[in-house]
Amino acid sequence: MKRKHEDFEKVVKFNVWSDYRVYIVFTDDLAKSRIARYETAGVASESGTAALFTRGAGGYGHLFFKMDAAAGIIAHECVHAIWAMFDWAGVKQWDNETLAYHLGYLVGEASEFQAKVLSKIQRSKRNHDENPQRADGRVPHVQSRFDRVTKEISGSEVQVPRNA
Repeated sequence: MKRKHEDFEKVVKFNVWSDYRVYIVFTDDLAKSRIARYETAGVASESGTAALFTRGAGGYGHLFFKMDAAAGIIAHECVHAIWAMFDWAGVKQWDNETLAYHLGYLVGEASEFQAKVLSKIQRSKRNHDENPQRADGRVPHVQSRFDRVTKEISGSEVQVPRNA
């Protein structure tokens, strides 16, 4: 799970299509993420945009999603990515099974990645809530399980030397 532009990015390679690459990006700011890769916001600058696909030159494209993108939005944008891949490869005609197979694969990859991203964010939030920073920005020492158990058993305060 790569974090280069303050977003989450994963690459999916389609080996049978000359290693065509689809980069899946989950972000809080579509415009910022697209600008980081393409220098312009494109339709990401429109307030109602929930996701978008951008085709790059040379066998790749980016799927940009907001963190909470619904399954239908993920599938919709993945169709654009698969269509662009077929177009890039020079495919003039394909059957619905070919489209469905590749679409299912890409939607599955995007959905699994979204679940990992959301889980990581949730864990990070939970850790932050459990270990809030002090006013000076430092995280206070969290008493070890052993210290807590010892304190509970003895019923008295346990003085444990702390390393600075």
